Amino acid sequence: MIYYDNVMKRTREKQYKAGISYPEKDGKLYKTLKVFYILAMAFAVVMNLLYVIGILLFIDDSRFSGQLDTAIIVSVISALLVAAAIISKYNGNLIISSVFGGVNFVGALTTVLIFKNILIDDTVAGGLDIAFYWRHLAPNAILALCALGMMLVVITSYFKTKKAYNKTLEIVYEEYNSLPENEKTDWEEFVRNYKF
Repeated sequence: MIYYDNVMKRTREKQYKAGISYPEKDGKLYKTLKVFYILAMAFAVVMNLLYVIGILLFIDDSRFSGQLDTAIIVSVISALLVAAAIISKYNGNLIISSVFGGVNFVGALTTVLIFKNILIDDTVAGGLDIAFYWRHLAPNAILALCALGMMLVVITSYFKTKKAYNKTLEIVYEEYNSLPENEKTDWEEFVRNYKF
C-alpha cells in the first residue's frame, strides 16, 4: 500500500491528539527486544558452531560416529539464524516479519530438540546434562521469545497504522467526491497535494 506523507502525518497527529499509542519498530520495546535477541542469537550460534567444530575435529572417534548429519543440520540452522538476524534490519513489513519470526522460532525449537537428544545424562535429575540448560535451552528460548515479540510489534503496528491511515484517507475521499466534476483532478494528485 502506498502511504502519502501528508496523509500519514495527519494520521499521526490524530493518533497523538486522541492519545492512541502502540509499540512500533522505532519504539523502546522493539529496540529492547532486539538487543536481547541479538545477544541470545550470537550466544546460540557460537554454541552451535563449537559443537560443529568439535564433531569435525573428532569425527574419527567412535563416540561421535553418526553425528555428522546432526552437525550439518545444526550448521544450516545457524546459517538461517544469522540470515534472519540480517533481515531483521528490513523487518518492516508483514512478509519479512513473518519469515523472521518463523525462522527464528523453528530454528530455536529444532536446536533445543537436537541437543536435548544429545546431552542426556542419567546421573542428573531430569536426565539432561546441566550444560544443556545454559548452553542451548536458555539462549534459544530467549531468542525465540524476543523474535516472536519483535514480529508481533511489527505486525500489530502495521495493521493499526493501516487502519488509522485508511480512516484519514476516507475523510479525504469524501471531500474529493464532494467537488464538482469540472474541478476534480486526478485522485492521486489530489491526495498528494491535499492540505489538512
